[in-house]
Amino acid sequence: MMALLAIAAAVVLLLSLIPAGTLMAESDDEVLALIRLIGIDKSDLKNLSDEELNRLLDDKSNSEKLSDEEYRLLLNERNRRFQEENINILRRAQGYSSPKVYKNEKQEELWEKLSDINELYLKLWSKLVDVTSLHQRFQEGNENLMQEIYEIKKENKIKTYEEAVKVPRIRKNFLLIQRRTAYMEKVEQIGMRIIDGMEELVYLKRKTQDDIELVGVLGEEEIDGLVQNINQALEKYMPDAGELVIDVEGVELKSTEEIWKDIVKNK
Repeated sequence: MMALLAIAAAVVLLLSLIPAGTLMAESDDEVLALIRLIGIDKSDLKNLSDEELNRLLDDKSNSEKLSDEEYRLLLNERNRRFQEENINILRRAQGYSSPKVYKNEKQEELWEKLSDINELYLKLWSKLVDVTSLHQRFQEGNENLMQEIYEIKKENKIKTYEEAVKVPRIRKNFLLIQRRTAYMEKVEQIGMRIIDGMEELVYLKRKTQDDIELVGVLGEEEIDGLVQNINQALEKYMPDAGELVIDVEGVELKSTEEIWKDIVKNK
């Protein structure tokens, strides 16, 4: 144990000397091994590159190897990075104001579109905060229900799934966990769609800013093409900025036996 702690301490020290985002392992398994070695709750997660973080979270073959705690910590780290990036973008936007006099109609049109992009971006950002908060509440609720099931299991010396489903409280908790898990899946899908929209808006915003500076050089067709792309993006992602609607119809529910196995395995 002491040798393992010494190795872990050495790894942490080495990680602290590596610039953020430059840690690149040869494979996903090596990244997972590294996380396990140093203890993910104690590791400096900023040393994982964005690419590694996304691979661990988005690739099912990798995410299934993570414990619930590890997955949550990695997800929180990605959310932190995303929020930090968006805050920086918003700060830069605040210092980028339109002129009182435009060079021509095309420049004025681009400034108007830039304003539309910023407005939708802020709405999507607000919605993403709501979605993230909702997902977290569902997740915490499920963890509480699973803990309750575990305590009933321990108190009543329940050994099998067949015994567990005979207990009314456990059976009801299973149904609640099923329902919340289905909602979490839909919320994750909505969140990823919002993120995709925000990323596209960031790209269009930067391209629009460039074209505003080059408006006297670019041809009208190129500017019109950009305006058309902006209009399509606004139309595509505007619904996501509206009222949050979660429809779990058609979502495959996690079986109660799988839920039981998770509780037994993780406890």
